[in-house]
Amino acid sequence: TSTGSPSVRRILHFSEDWNNKFVANDAQKLSTMESKFGQILRSKGFCWIAGRDEIQASWAHSGRLLMISPVTPWCATKPESEWGTESPEELEEMRKNFEGKFGDRRQAIVFIGINLKQDAISSSLDKCLLTDEEMENHSVTASYQYYDNLPAWVHALQAPGKSFVPILKQGQPHKFELLGEGLLLQLTNLALYCPPVVENHAAYESVVARVWLDIGEGYEKKSRLLATLRPLTAEQCCISIEVAEVGIPHWLRVELKTRNSKRSHSGEVSNSMDISQIEVHGTGLVHMTGFAEEEEHDHDHGEDEEDVDEDMADEQ
Repeated sequence: TSTGSPSVRRILHFSEDWNNKFVANDAQKLSTMESKFGQILRSKGFCWIAGRDEIQASWAHSGRLLMISPVTPWCATKPESEWGTESPEELEEMRKNFEGKFGDRRQAIVFIGINLKQDAISSSLDKCLLTDEEMENHSVTASYQYYDNLPAWVHALQAPGKSFVPILKQGQPHKFELLGEGLLLQLTNLALYCPPVVENHAAYESVVARVWLDIGEGYEKKSRLLATLRPLTAEQCCISIEVAEVGIPHWLRVELKTRNSKRSHSGEVSNSMDISQIEVHGTGLVHMTGFAEEEEHDHDHGEDEEDVDEDMADEQ
């Protein structure tokens, strides 16, 4: 499935939005749900989110809240010996879930409620699926090929030496967390990327991209502006930002607008320019605390040795 966030948000609240107090028009959403789909009390199951192809997602909805969360890697991503089956019969049943090149990736959701309109629910869910052409060209390794404004999943940074290469879009933040004492993330570069369809638009040069780093969640969230990028004049920014808070969620996000316009939450700016394809590419590296200081020390030490060599040469 491609992301069906706009459709879901017409009738329900994501739990992440609720926790962050981004809740509005609940009575209207309830009325829309009951008139279009019946009184949905609960829904549950699992789903396949295009662009998040490695992990099976759980679908858990009760009352007014919905949570779509990562659960476990799809069996298609690992050998049969790691499927966790306990008998040949169970293994054979698991194999029956495989179909074509995508393996066991699929949707399975149950809806529970009163006077449910099954055809309307099915039709609305079908609109969230990839088209036949998109399915034909879909790659399970291309993480950022679709606009995805579902709540972000946490990217766990657990080992030093790992490259950090987030891609940010409007309404599509990159959520990450350092898991391991002594780990540190060093952000080094932010670059604006616009495809030709955007570059050829009359409003292209007026685009302003502000990149923010948020720390924490809810009312305790703190925000820091990292850079302001603009087409032609400031498309790239070299930075030196260190993130050292372990066990705390962090968010990198981009806020897009055009000069002399209000910021956009819908993916559009003035003159109907679609900004959902505008991206900011980040670069960084995870290492242990003290690594940067050691590098600087080694660099300074090398310079000192060069100075000594030069002094000896002068004396000679």
